[in-house]
Amino acid sequence: MADSVDDANDIAQFITGAALKKHAANQDQSSQTIIDSIVYCADCDAEIEPDRLAILPHCVRCISCQQLHEKEERLYGNNY
Repeated sequence: MADSVDDANDIAQFITGAALKKHAANQDQSSQTIIDSIVYCADCDAEIEPDRLAILPHCVRCISCQQLHEKEERLYGNNY
């Protein structure tokens, strides 16, 4: 019985580690693009609204792209 539990634990640790690495890579890739004090969306290159930045100063997507991103995460998970 212990072997099955150990195997399951190893798999869970592997999956968690892979997810953390992917998240870290996404954080590095999703840094803000700032030109002349204007912050641009990482997905569509449109200006991120100043009101949005006032609330979420480190956001990397405009509202439209963020909504689409969250919808895709719900549908496909983090694997898309």
